[in-house]
This record gives sequence, C-alpha cells and structure tokens, in this order.
Amino acid sequence: MANMKKAKKKTKESCIPGDGLSFSIKTFSWKKDMILTDISKPFPEAIEGDWVHARTFEGDIFFIEYDRAEECEGDLAAIGRYVFFNENAFLNNESKYALFYDGFPGDSANNPSIMISNLFDESSIDQTSWTCYISMHYVYPEFQNKGIEQYLYKNLKTLMQYCFDINVRCFVIYPRVLKPNGGDWDDWIEDLDNSETLKQIIVGIEEVGFKKCEEEKDFYVLTFDGN
Repeated sequence: MANMKKAKKKTKESCIPGDGLSFSIKTFSWKKDMILTDISKPFPEAIEGDWVHARTFEGDIFFIEYDRAEECEGDLAAIGRYVFFNENAFLNNESKYALFYDGFPGDSANNPSIMISNLFDESSIDQTSWTCYISMHYVYPEFQNKGIEQYLYKNLKTLMQYCFDINVRCFVIYPRVLKPNGGDWDDWIEDLDNSETLKQIIVGIEEVGFKKCEEEKDFYVLTFDGN
C-alpha cells in the first residue's frame, strides 16, 4: 500500500466488518500541484494558473481485506475515487459554473462533464456547500457479490464526513463499468461490452436515491436537503 500515493497526502485508517469479512479502510486526499509565484502576496492570490486548483480536492478510499485474528491486511478489495467541489467558490467565480470531469480513461476532451448550475437552485448554496463527483467505485472480482459496492453507496454522506471531514450535500455519478488495464493499480479502461453489469449499477444507485439529472441525462444525482 505504501506505493499507492505519495507520502505528502493525508491518510486515515479504520476497520469495518462485512458479510463475514473485515476490511481495513485507508483514505488519501490531496490537491493538485500549484505554483506559488510571489511570496510577497497573500495565499492564494500568488498562485499561478487555474484558480480552480485551490478550490477542489480529490480523495480515494481503499477497502483492504483484514484478518482480525492475525491482525494483518490481505488483498485490496475495493477502491472509491472522488473529486470534491466547493460550490460557493465555483459559483462566485465569473464563469458561474464548474465542470465535473473524469481523468480516465482517455483524454479530457472525451470525458463526461456536467455544470454545477444544472444540479440545484444556486440560491441554496452557502460557504459550507460541497458537491462530490464519484469518479469510480470498483470492487475486485474475488470480493464482488458481497455487498461492498452497495455499502459504499448507502453510506456516502457519512463516509465523506469521517474520511475527509466535509459535509457533502450533493453526489454526482456517471455510471459505467471499469476494469483494470493490466498495469499499475490505478490503470483502468472502460468495459464497453458489459451492458448487464451497467444495468445492475444503475439499479443499485437508484435504490439508494440517485436520480437522473434532467439537464444532463447520462448523469445521476443524489442530494440531501440542507447541509
């Protein structure tokens, strides 16, 4: 696990039981690299480039098989990857909107995107409003059909509160089936031939309250009233 992310990224650990198994939870969070150009200016005014980098961050959650008797970790069971957006910061920018994006597979020009302003009434946003784009949920084959992925969906809000110390009031997902690309642990491609699994994913997210976004038909949204 030490090679998964650079040491500078924040981590948390916990342990949960499930379906006769126990899992160690490791979390990582980080912001994109920024360039500080003038230390005479207050932060973040002196950041070079896209101001968005200072107002978003990314996070991963890893479920790792855990042997409670031996007190040791086993195989990586599941991965959740997320991008968090400060709604107030985005909507007070001149552009008045933000694009959700997915860094894989393919280049950004072909990746799905959605405007924050299409998700909810802008008047409801305050300084504590966060939206989370679910970039991926992947459960490795040997751990599938044990309820892990549905556990992630059912506990999204509280998991984000515990793992990343933020109160997310809106979750967005672009359902698709991913599979490892044979390389490093974070090398993935879209499985375009697995339509049945995609249907199961959509049924699963609808069961926990996700609904199709009217303005962006391929996206599904789960919102919570207030913060």
